Amino acid sequence: MAGRRRLVSWIWILLVAAVNARSLRRSARPRRRGVAVVCDRWVTDSLVDLRLRYGSHRGAVLALRAAVPRPDLGLLLSLDAETAARRKPGDQDPAVLRRAVGLYEEEARRGALARVDARASSSEVAAEVVEQVRRLL
Repeated sequence: MAGRRRLVSWIWILLVAAVNARSLRRSARPRRRGVAVVCDRWVTDSLVDLRLRYGSHRGAVLALRAAVPRPDLGLLLSLDAETAARRKPGDQDPAVLRRAVGLYEEEARRGALARVDARASSSEVAAEVVEQVRRLL
């Protein structure tokens, strides 16, 4: 019975990864028409969410990385757990937020995401994002 549960879990996690990949691919479609698409965290969000919910799953990670188009610019609006908790009280357990921050940083290094300090004011964050995009042009 345990083997069967493991198989069902493995299939479920791959299905979750596939649904995420499909959604991200849809989000990227306008790029084919020359439209710029700006997304915070891009595939990194899916990778971190999978690890938080299900632990490490190499097949899902490989599937997501292979299926999702690489961005021209990847951004991570970087935020500490305490600030995140203050901005959205009760949204997540503080321990989950702390773990998520570490996983985002780890994935950001792997995915070569440019970090934007999201603790700054919204106008400062927006200005930094615009500057990052301008550098591409």
